[in-house]
Amino acid sequence: MIDRSRIRERHRELSYVTGRFMTEHLIRVHKLFEGDLTAATGVPRETVRRKVRWLAQKGWLSIGERGRLSVVNGISKDFQDFDIETTERLLECMQSMTRVLDATAARK
Repeated sequence: MIDRSRIRERHRELSYVTGRFMTEHLIRVHKLFEGDLTAATGVPRETVRRKVRWLAQKGWLSIGERGRLSVVNGISKDFQDFDIETTERLLECMQSMTRVLDATAARK
């Protein structure tokens, strides 16, 4: 069972760890698809452009030279509930994977 109060207490640290993992994963996907978000996600190119512009207008994303994207500092306050839910889901996934691995080890 996941203790939601502990996740809320450590929200900032957990968000950082989760964000770092997801960023590193997206960088790997980006490299795999040679930087083509459309190929990586299956989302049409114009939809990607429109969503990127929307995120930039909300102040959550910065568009730099040659279209380079970066997340703006300080947006975690806008995503606290989402971050907590994501952390819970990742912990549940990890617990499920641990059960599978433990069951596999027990059969050997």
